[in-house]
Amino acid sequence: MKKFVKILCLALAFLMMFSLGACGNREDDGKIKLKISFFKAGFGDEWLVKTAEAFEDSHPDVKVVLEGHANMEQLVKNRLEAGNADKIADIVSITNMTFYHDYIRKGYLEDISDLYEMEVENGKKFIDVVLPQFTDYVKVNDKYYGIPWEGAVTGFAYNKKMFEQYGWEVPTTMKEFFELCDEIKSEGIAPIVYCGGIAEGYFQNIMLSWMFQYEGIESGEEFFALESADVFKKEGRKLAYEQVAKIVCNKDIVLSGSKGFDHLAAQREFIQGNAAMIPTGSWLQTEMSEFLEGFPNFEMAMFAAPAINDDGKDKNGNDLTVSVGNGDILAIPSKAANKELAKEFLLFMSTQEMLNLYVEKTGGNPRPYVYEKTDWSNLSAFGESVMEIWNSAYNIFPYSNNPLYLSGDIGFWLAEAGQCVTYLQNSSSLTEGISRASLLVNKDYELALDKLGK
Repeated sequence: MKKFVKILCLALAFLMMFSLGACGNREDDGKIKLKISFFKAGFGDEWLVKTAEAFEDSHPDVKVVLEGHANMEQLVKNRLEAGNADKIADIVSITNMTFYHDYIRKGYLEDISDLYEMEVENGKKFIDVVLPQFTDYVKVNDKYYGIPWEGAVTGFAYNKKMFEQYGWEVPTTMKEFFELCDEIKSEGIAPIVYCGGIAEGYFQNIMLSWMFQYEGIESGEEFFALESADVFKKEGRKLAYEQVAKIVCNKDIVLSGSKGFDHLAAQREFIQGNAAMIPTGSWLQTEMSEFLEGFPNFEMAMFAAPAINDDGKDKNGNDLTVSVGNGDILAIPSKAANKELAKEFLLFMSTQEMLNLYVEKTGGNPRPYVYEKTDWSNLSAFGESVMEIWNSAYNIFPYSNNPLYLSGDIGFWLAEAGQCVTYLQNSSSLTEGISRASLLVNKDYELALDKLGK
């Protein structure tokens, strides 16, 4: 009998341990742990810390555990591939679309299509509040495996006080842009600094903006479909290459040293007043927040990529401003311990209050949602200008559903292994740079022909 009771007690103890372990990773204090692994870089983590605190306030039985890292993309990949559920978070960030589609094929991500039909607030479903451009971006075989995390705005930042001091006007066309560069140069100031030593100078999203703006929405979307090599011969692509060549190959308007700067070095030069403008994105203010503390009188703002045509219109005569942003994603792994709670958190993040908090805590960076708020005067001049671009521009995310694109076998810039800006900036003269722009178009087409056919 004693032996039976002992066995029974051990069995009950084991059952209790198993039951507690199955209750969604509870903390010692009885709270459920909701684990989030996210990419921590230019936008920092204050936005997520504050969102987590607000969620915990409304869910007293939940503790949100945040893990942010600049190398989180690789860490998440390694953990998903290892398949150890204890190491896999409930929500993960994904910034590489090739990884995203690979994860779906391998069954690593949960199908969260039902979330898109859930109510966020005030009778509005999730599908109603996210930008339609983004729903196409994350849909795979008519299912959703992720939601938008951040969108970003790209274009040029400019020294606002310097512009006011000299009476310079923000350009809306590339003709005005280069005329402005001449005015700035006449004052003994370098018009442009850029990070030529990394990330293709942050020009590639701007180049897509130029191409899309010139071609118009229908033709621009035709390019992103990548259905044939002919889309690489679009005039807008040639003109986009030429705009970059006119900038990076003109030593008179580019700050000396730009060719070798990384993004942080170029941004420091800009903030120190050594150049009037810089190609960048809406992450600039947050990314450089510590450095900006040393320059309390510095003030900057952003403008979208100016139109190529002198009248500011696309080739069809339509008014069109374009901003190409990032389409980073938040997803729930299929082995996550708290899938339903994770969905609840993602919906919570998508309320207007939390969307506004994200903008405020990231210095004016938007998420790919419909914002009801229109007055952003509570932000810095930089943040306010970013939201003005977001609200007035056609915001697109560089992406294609073409299987070759999803597998990484083709991209939007093919020649010179995709290092088109590097190729252009190594020209010996502006004339050679313009010539190289034409060569890039031809090389792109030849490479695309091999992959896509006519």
